[in-house]
Amino acid sequence: MRLALVVDSPGFGGAEQCVVQLARGLPAPVRPTVLATEPVPPQLAAAVPGLVALPPVRGRADGPDRVAAALAGLRPDVVHVNLIDPATCVEVLTGAVRSGRPTVADVHMVGTPADPIAPAYAGCAAVLARSSRVADLLAVAYGLPADRLHVIANGVPVPPAGPPPARPPGGPVRIRSVGRLTAQKGFDLLIEATRRLVAAGLPVDVAVAGAGRDRDALVAAARGLPVRFAGFRADVPAFLREADLFCLPSRAEALPLALLEAVVAGLPCVATDVGDVAATVADLAVVVPPEDVNALTAALAGLVADPARRRRPAARARAAAGRFDERRTVAAVHEIYRRVA
Repeated sequence: MRLALVVDSPGFGGAEQCVVQLARGLPAPVRPTVLATEPVPPQLAAAVPGLVALPPVRGRADGPDRVAAALAGLRPDVVHVNLIDPATCVEVLTGAVRSGRPTVADVHMVGTPADPIAPAYAGCAAVLARSSRVADLLAVAYGLPADRLHVIANGVPVPPAGPPPARPPGGPVRIRSVGRLTAQKGFDLLIEATRRLVAAGLPVDVAVAGAGRDRDALVAAARGLPVRFAGFRADVPAFLREADLFCLPSRAEALPLALLEAVVAGLPCVATDVGDVAATVADLAVVVPPEDVNALTAALAGLVADPARRRRPAARARAAAGRFDERRTVAAVHEIYRRVA
């Protein structure tokens, strides 16, 4: 099976990591090629050998035709289009459907539906939603029938079973987070919560791994606080091994990969009730309302002040790690390809 994985994104986050996951994890009979519009995120180019670059198509009248022509050259049996939210990548999805190849749309987050993309959804052989909330939005906005709409949860690599890494006693509690530095991830809320923890006399050391357009504003907001921004980290599990506690105060998500990576690492986690977070990890993490700094601060304070409470989730998370294994996700997507090819 020849597969084209199409990406139209200048940044590299969870949605793009899912493309890498598929390119690397699909079984040998599938031959994937990644087709990415320029500018291609360097992390994506480095992770996927043989990537094919396409000049920008977003907002361009000839964009769909150029996407269709590029796909004609690749001659795929299935086209998989990666969409961050329902209305992004109009030109790419339209071009994929126009190519006449069976097209699978993969939508990662909720967003605002748009009429121009509706015909492209109607022409898809299948639509994947990375959370039930995304699926509900797509069903209502575009009238997608149940037999073409599939909820497939994100997954992550599961580390080998074993004891958690030893952490030296004493010192501040190390809070870690991972994500694109944009308003969506809510790192401004983590900064404010850190300010309140410090004012309450709770010793913390906060580090955030990730890159994004809001970096300068976040660095300025965190000035004078024990908060640092570590930049993009290719090896997230290594970054998390230095953590005592993980926090992701997102404003919108489906089911964030970084949170799942922290859960399978056995870390106590604080996250917000967005997407399918509560439905999936409420038994393994402290889930608070989005945009609620008071609740976020209280959840962090309770874990920072109580080492025994921080240790309790570790055994449960390690025992539950198998349900988040990325191999399940890849196998579920592969089955969709087999149905539509």
